[in-house]
Amino acid sequence: MTVNSDVDISIVLERLGKKPNVLNLSQSIPPHTIIGWEGGDTQPSDEAINSEWTTYKSSSQYAEDQKL
Repeated sequence: MTVNSDVDISIVLERLGKKPNVLNLSQSIPPHTIIGWEGGDTQPSDEAINSEWTTYKSSSQYAEDQKL
């Protein structure tokens, strides 16, 4: 599985409370992938990232963030 193309990985990691010491994302055209995760919390699976993004997009917080 891969991360869906519309996912903002940094928002998802914040919502999941995941904080690596070092995070490297691919520089390709989306979907980006996590290519480096060092230390800190355990890396979430692509499935967990996609699921949290779907939850976020259906929330009132997403609607508020889109207004900014």
